[in-house]
Amino acid sequence: MISLIGIGKSYGGKELFADVNFRIEAGDRVGMVGPNGVGKTTISRIIAREEEADRGEVSRPRGSRIGYLSQDVKTFRDQPLIEFVTSGRPDLVGAHRELERLERLVAERHDEGTQLAYAHALDHFQQLGGYSAEAEAARILSGLGFREGDYERMLHTFSGGWIMRAALARLLFQKPDLLILDEPTNHLDIPAREAVEDALADFEGTLLVVSHDRYFLDKVVTRVVEVRERKLISYPGNFTEFFFTRQALMTRTSGRAGRRRKDRRRPARTAKPGNKLAALEKQIADAEGKKLELERRVADAFTRRDLDKGRRASRQLEQLSKELDALYERWMNQSG
Repeated sequence: MISLIGIGKSYGGKELFADVNFRIEAGDRVGMVGPNGVGKTTISRIIAREEEADRGEVSRPRGSRIGYLSQDVKTFRDQPLIEFVTSGRPDLVGAHRELERLERLVAERHDEGTQLAYAHALDHFQQLGGYSAEAEAARILSGLGFREGDYERMLHTFSGGWIMRAALARLLFQKPDLLILDEPTNHLDIPAREAVEDALADFEGTLLVVSHDRYFLDKVVTRVVEVRERKLISYPGNFTEFFFTRQALMTRTSGRAGRRRKDRRRPARTAKPGNKLAALEKQIADAEGKKLELERRVADAFTRRDLDKGRRASRQLEQLSKELDALYERWMNQSG
């Protein structure tokens, strides 16, 4: 569907990546990971036509529709929420305006030519799904956690996290062939993240997500691309599968390097970075074990309707999840 061929990009004399070749197939659900500053956002912006590469070519199917959600919440024109979502389809907005214009002319002229033009405009509007547009927008908004009473609220009355969800609803309403999300969970709490996960589960197009949120990636992607050493390396599976595959590859590489040192009969040196990485991986494994136990406690508490205990365990789980995110971020930085 989308191919990057020999892509290169530099900023201020620093080369972010060089000679990158990468392909996203129709229906792929890809997560892009890597340490901060390696160019993940830049690659996503190049694919989304938001930025140009210095070298190489981006091949996209003719007429393909790409939706892009940046990690920074933009300032949108203040308007009712439902209008903001439906305005994401310029073809629909234009067809509606033309229909309204012809309705006024029909009321004034009553001639056959105007009536025929109106009939064609009406048919076109119906084919675009114009009369079901608000119902479709409402369905998407509901799936993202909005209530019916929110639909006529002005955008400025929502917080940053809710505006991010509104922007995602607008993109989903457009039905893009490729949806690109850059750090979509930055402003979201756990219930909001789960609502976005559910909405993306229903999305039938191709998905590219740049994220440090490994729990989110585990739920929404089936392939992980790591940006490392100015290249893109693809791994099948979700983030957890990527983590263990990457860990195994690093262990094998470290073992081969150790054998080469031994064969050359050089004095052994303490591999401090490796020791630190092993200690970090043990921290991650211990924290994952605690997370499983907390999840069990949360489920048990709410099953027994012990709401106070459930809320306490939920707060502990949310804090532990943040700590795990930080541990995985450190792992990404150290393992690169």
